Amino acid sequence: MSGSLEITHLPTGASFKFSTKGLKIFKESYSSSWNSETAFGRMDPLLSFSSTQRKIGFEIALTRKSDKIKAASIARVMYPTYSSSNALSIKEPPIVRISFENLIQGQNNKGLICAIESLSVDRGTSYGRLTTGISPNQIILQFDVIPLHEYDMGWFEIETSGENSDKPAKKIYQFGSDKLEEIAFSSRKLNQMWSGNKWRSTKKK
Repeated sequence: MSGSLEITHLPTGASFKFSTKGLKIFKESYSSSWNSETAFGRMDPLLSFSSTQRKIGFEIALTRKSDKIKAASIARVMYPTYSSSNALSIKEPPIVRISFENLIQGQNNKGLICAIESLSVDRGTSYGRLTTGISPNQIILQFDVIPLHEYDMGWFEIETSGENSDKPAKKIYQFGSDKLEEIAFSSRKLNQMWSGNKWRSTKKK
């Protein structure tokens, strides 16, 4: 939803929605894992690729009364569900779906499935007093999350042209799918494919 941050606890469906006017920091990081081996007399290591992981971190300051009330209990999304009163029997892990305007988005405008790695609730240094007790004038939420994409992260060969001609075959790749479709990645909706020497649109004319 435009202008809001929405976090849904998938096991229960419990949803928390905040205004995004107080966005302070937003960052993405990507790290690749490689298995390294050394060989006698060889200066460079022998590398085999393992995986690339994406992480997202953001910080948002909340001043609206309704937002601060929800922020005070947002940490509930960090906890799993149980199948009984026995806390040793976890039923479902605390996976969430996050929608954050164009910054965090999933396929079909559903938001991005994530695991929250860490959450910080900073109640600041300025407070007021209500009949119910002390109330911070501002709450800052800091999230570090691991996206769990609903498509395969990587490049797919979707077409080979030129097989029946004298020209060499041209390989065409699309990120995230082997079908011509729009892919939600980072802050963009991707509708491009790489055809060897230029980008081409996947949208039907």
